[in-house]
Amino acid sequence: MRAFAHPSTNQNSVESNLSKSIFISPAVRDKDLVKEIVELIEEGMGVPETEIFCSSLDGYGIPNGQNFVTYIKGQLLSPKVVVLVLTPAYFESKFCIAANKPFNCH
Repeated sequence: MRAFAHPSTNQNSVESNLSKSIFISPAVRDKDLVKEIVELIEEGMGVPETEIFCSSLDGYGIPNGQNFVTYIKGQLLSPKVVVLVLTPAYFESKFCIAANKPFNCH
């Protein structure tokens, strides 16, 4: 697996972000569960850390100095897999629900 580069000279633009192969969308409160999911993906499926995006885990999220919303949008450009961690905490999070409006089918 490899990341897809989008040509751009502006480092803060959506297009300049590398979209990783796996995008994981959890609520921050589910951090412990998400650690287990990421470990399963890495060790059980052999996916390297560099191909996983998860904003809730250190080292898997948004680099310092990047705009949160812009970077997230960049990550959603072309992942091979999107993992929605749908828990009660997720549905209680207004941010999580708003962030995934593009996935609504109606």
